[in-house]
Amino acid sequence: MNWREFSRSYFELLYLLGDPWQYEISENERNKYNQILACLADERPRRALETGCSIGVFTELLAPRVEIPGGAGLFIGWQSDERKNDAAAIKT
Repeated sequence: MNWREFSRSYFELLYLLGDPWQYEISENERNKYNQILACLADERPRRALETGCSIGVFTELLAPRVEIPGGAGLFIGWQSDERKNDAAAIKT
């Protein structure tokens, strides 16, 4: 098995667990998201793209603040929680 095959298998297994880095329940992550959103203050960006969104937790928080529907999270991986990413896209 080469490193790419190992890497792919590793991340596929992690994402089978749902939220491997506990983005949904981590107090540290929630604080980080709140600080980023606070930087926007009352601004409403026309569009937003979150690269590396993983399961889309922050994308879902950002989506209601975006002016134009269709903001997106981008996760280049083999598996992700599409339900979460789809929910964020619908909210925009």
